Amino acid sequence: MIDIKLLYPELVNFDGLPFTLQSKLAKSISDLKIQSGISFSKLDEMKEVFEQQGIYHSPARVATQNGKWANVELAIEQKLYILTLGDGDENTKVFIEVDSLDKAIVFLSGWLSGDKEIHQLEKLEQFRTLLNLDDDLQYIRWQWARSHRNAVSFPSTTGLLAPLFEEAMKDPVLSQITPYTSLTTLHLSRCTEFPFLTEGFPIAFPAYHFSQYHQYIVHKKNIKEAERLILILQTNSEFEELIKSNNGIYELSDHQGKHLFKGISIEALDFIVNYAYGKYKVMDNQGNNLETNNSKEAVDFLRNAIPMDKYPSIRGSAEDINL
Repeated sequence: MIDIKLLYPELVNFDGLPFTLQSKLAKSISDLKIQSGISFSKLDEMKEVFEQQGIYHSPARVATQNGKWANVELAIEQKLYILTLGDGDENTKVFIEVDSLDKAIVFLSGWLSGDKEIHQLEKLEQFRTLLNLDDDLQYIRWQWARSHRNAVSFPSTTGLLAPLFEEAMKDPVLSQITPYTSLTTLHLSRCTEFPFLTEGFPIAFPAYHFSQYHQYIVHKKNIKEAERLILILQTNSEFEELIKSNNGIYELSDHQGKHLFKGISIEALDFIVNYAYGKYKVMDNQGNNLETNNSKEAVDFLRNAIPMDKYPSIRGSAEDINL
């Protein structure tokens, strides 16, 4: 499990994100309310549960009586505060990424106090990313960023799609089309909200079907659990022909019989995770499909399978738009 306390030492004195925000913001915002969030001590207490669920941190939510609110998340691959700012009933307005607590407090205090609106936040120029979600294309970019963030922060759900999200966010065509996931499959939509319109769009999903929980076992370096999961993989149609065992030593080959690896169970499982991670199967609306070796190949296939009249996505749901 990622040690959030080492990555964010500035949060340790107040036992995590919620109480730190309360301490830093309470003086300037008298009606501040911490609506959700988990302290470091609670994370430690529930460590085993969170590890099994693939959860590495808990976002904090703060709000005021004037209707302004903010969700604050912590990135786990680098130090990054991710702020989602809104007004009223889940009316999200701004998405901001900053690299320090002090910068996050500047944006949070300005927004929650009502002193600054979106155009004034943009002028502060202390952010790594700022998206005005009233703008349709920036809103779609935020949808990709949110999907990627969820995949990285909560890998037990869509974690295997993280490399695909990261590559797609940079693509000039895909970044104009709303993504959504069903189980571990990436879909694209003509509209930005549910119910979605997916007719005519290609799809993508991991080439190898195995749980992100296996990666958690690799991170724990638990030999016994690795041996158990290797046995499970040997009964999985995606892997059964690839794994041969002999007295605790495992040999791996690809579908063409090429030798890939030989080692003990924990090393073998680690290799399988890395071998499978980032490989995708993609399919267009004509039934043509391809197994790609990396996320870039998958994005190239998806882009080429999208008709020009299918993007950019239109703001609203399938019920709101007339096509």
